[in-house]
Amino acid sequence: MNKPINSVKSFIFVLGCVFFPQHNASAAPSPVNFTVSMNESVNVTGCPLNCPRIAVTVGGLSRYASYSAGSGTSSLTFSYTPTVGDLDLDGVTLSSPVDLNGGSISDLNGNAISDLTFTVPNSSGIKIDYPSLSLDFMSDRYTYSGSAYTDLTSFLGAVGGTFSRSTTATYYDATGQLQTASANEPRFNYDPISLQKLGLMVEESSTNYVPNSQFTGAAVGVPPPNITISGGGAGVTASVSAVGTYNGENYMEVTFTGTSAAAGTIYPSVNFITNNTTSAATGESWTQSLHIISYTGTSPQAFNMELGELDAAKGFLTASYTPLVSGSYLRASRTLSNANTTYIRFMIYSTLTNGQSINRTIRFSVPQLEKLSYQTSYIPTTGTTKTRGKEDLTVLVGSWFNAATGTLYTKALNGGDRSVAGLSALQTDSNNRITLIRTSTLGIEHLVNVGGVIQALKTISGNGDYLTNAGCVAYEINNVIGSVNGSLTTNDTSVNIPSITKMLIGSWGAGGYLNGHIQSVKYYPQRAQDTQVQLLTQ
Repeated sequence: MNKPINSVKSFIFVLGCVFFPQHNASAAPSPVNFTVSMNESVNVTGCPLNCPRIAVTVGGLSRYASYSAGSGTSSLTFSYTPTVGDLDLDGVTLSSPVDLNGGSISDLNGNAISDLTFTVPNSSGIKIDYPSLSLDFMSDRYTYSGSAYTDLTSFLGAVGGTFSRSTTATYYDATGQLQTASANEPRFNYDPISLQKLGLMVEESSTNYVPNSQFTGAAVGVPPPNITISGGGAGVTASVSAVGTYNGENYMEVTFTGTSAAAGTIYPSVNFITNNTTSAATGESWTQSLHIISYTGTSPQAFNMELGELDAAKGFLTASYTPLVSGSYLRASRTLSNANTTYIRFMIYSTLTNGQSINRTIRFSVPQLEKLSYQTSYIPTTGTTKTRGKEDLTVLVGSWFNAATGTLYTKALNGGDRSVAGLSALQTDSNNRITLIRTSTLGIEHLVNVGGVIQALKTISGNGDYLTNAGCVAYEINNVIGSVNGSLTTNDTSVNIPSITKMLIGSWGAGGYLNGHIQSVKYYPQRAQDTQVQLLTQ
């Protein structure tokens, strides 16, 4: 008498409920196994060419879990091995009945089992994410086509890629210490206060116009060259009360004491550019930044960080002000607005009138002034201005890439850049590309461009400065869609696909640097289902 399959009683999750081959240390992904319990022992024949199998739908695609073990017992194992590009984030679906596929399942007496139906289980916990190329900068895990690497340099050497920067550059390590990376060395940055990992830093070139941000030559009672310290007027003194190192940052401490004996208002101050020699012009955007390590004592008026505009005679025109806060990294940007602006000033200062007393000590570090509308990483200087080189991360197309169809995903932590900033790009040049971009209005845009002609262009509102965005674009001819932070765009149905030779990460072909942190990039060599595109960015 033939015996039916009763049910699929249990599942064996190779990597728990979520299957992420890119996190597997082995070169090839492990299979996902399903156990089918029979009510008597059975024999299975036909393998390896005609193994019985169970249909599995993975992200809208038909896959199979083929018989792999258990013949001669009442417990049969069926195994599904993910195909490169498989993506199903809401769970695979099994289909009944078992497909004999030219093989057979019979009892031990040789009687074929005719009823191969089973109760389809809830398999929503089995989630598949198997990109052909994956760069996870948060966990330092990298894969392509099933090969796994635990550092970016080895991965780039294997896949055919480069990371370049012509100069040294700074970053904060996992303990909050300021460190220096060598030329061409990637920077994995951490927040110096929360110690949260931020990702791989990718920045454009920038210059620190504070000529002695390291306070070289300073000592107790001795101010450093290129920085002016002043009590502001009669009765008030300003002096260097300490110098040292805090979490790898060179600091200087200045103490202001006394009672103003001047007839009018005086300005106790630290001017980070002696004689205000930095040229500037109306319409330019500048950003100042400063770490206030400690801010103690008393004074009638608080100290502010000033970004000021000066005329040709270095007379004051207008300024923006940021109050000092102990234990904070301050930054402030200003677009210069006065038609007579010729120079720019960076200082911290307070105000005193006749008879007012002050006893204020300020410890500060890493002062920086940049001709940008946003802050980039700290650039140490020791007597003259210094420029940090731009950073480029490029991966050449190879076996991981599909020229006709694919899905590109990027998760990035924004910088303060309000220009058009690249998250990632598949391209040959700026006229032939598939790009994920952060726009100047804080949207996230996907763009398909062929020969300089836009084929697809959609934008979804993204998060603000110093916040995280996840973006995705899935493409094939006449079928392009995108998603940002869980919101899906409409579909573009009249689209050609450009020729692609490389992937850029953290920028796009005509510049447009993120000036932030890349956290994850994935590429799938198939056009993912719309639902999966949306889930990928949630």
